[in-house]
Amino acid sequence: MKRIIETLSAGFEVIARRPWIILLPILLDLFYWLGPQISLQPLVERGLEGMLSLAQPDNPAWAEAWELWQEMDVERLWRDFGQRFNLFTVVSSLNVLSFLSMGLLDLPSLIASNGLLGDVPAGSGRVIQIASGWPLLGALVVLVLVGLLVAVIYHGLIAQQVREEQINLRYLGRRLGRYWLHVIILACAIALVLAMIAGPLVIVLLIAGALSPFLVQMLTLLGSTLAFWFALYIMFIPHGILLGEEPPLRAWWTSMNIVHKNFWVVLILLILIRLIRTGLGLVWPIFTGSIPGMLFAIVANAFVSAGLAAAGLVFFRDCYADWREHLAQALLAQKQAQVDKES
Repeated sequence: MKRIIETLSAGFEVIARRPWIILLPILLDLFYWLGPQISLQPLVERGLEGMLSLAQPDNPAWAEAWELWQEMDVERLWRDFGQRFNLFTVVSSLNVLSFLSMGLLDLPSLIASNGLLGDVPAGSGRVIQIASGWPLLGALVVLVLVGLLVAVIYHGLIAQQVREEQINLRYLGRRLGRYWLHVIILACAIALVLAMIAGPLVIVLLIAGALSPFLVQMLTLLGSTLAFWFALYIMFIPHGILLGEEPPLRAWWTSMNIVHKNFWVVLILLILIRLIRTGLGLVWPIFTGSIPGMLFAIVANAFVSAGLAAAGLVFFRDCYADWREHLAQALLAQKQAQVDKES
């Protein structure tokens, strides 16, 4: 536990030395708040109209579903979502780097994580309406790629400060394209693996469902456990790319070894970081009822999130150095044994 506390402390010290790093997530939140918005309200209205057009009043199953729909006030919830959701926020909320690292390398945004602005009035920026599926799909692809680029810049700055205790923007600019491409390759490779697994898994679950509901539950539990294990062992690949400057395959091997040799420490660190983020996520909305409170919450959230991300990078740096030293000693011992054998 002492090691974890020291790691968290070191992470916040990294950000305290270069506090301007948090400007990027702060500017993102200000953009979400005061800038233009992409609204899905027309698309939501079309979906609701399509749903209502399928009504079958004489069908008992439909009547029961419609009664449940009205009890849960689903229509109002969807309309509220269409009015208040800003598609631009997927830059932060659907960030690939965060998914790959199990949230250790997120792109912090108070507004994207809460999805609402509380009582603070939104900006008077232009509202862009999306009314069909293809523009939505295109916007999602562009925003996810832009979000990944922004996250690579942001965490590349933190990683450089952790690795070298200084920031060289020119060096980061030269490496940026490589980092971005490597993370895209990694994400595509993992998505391909998951797609190959998903098909047979669905067939197995359908067959199991025909045999026994209990069997489906057991297989689902087993699959969830294996998925968590898989995610845990690859969670430091982005760290290897950004801090270790390794290609994806070598970063995968590094991540596997670091998690294997420090399993319980990794698990406790991950749980602790998640608890801190979840707890503060419940605290920040208290301040969003006024403009000064919103500004305070945005800055505080950016600082805490940056400190936690830096802590993860510090942990990786220390474990990576220990692992490399262990490999060097093992190689030296092997060579020495070979020399002794020959002599």
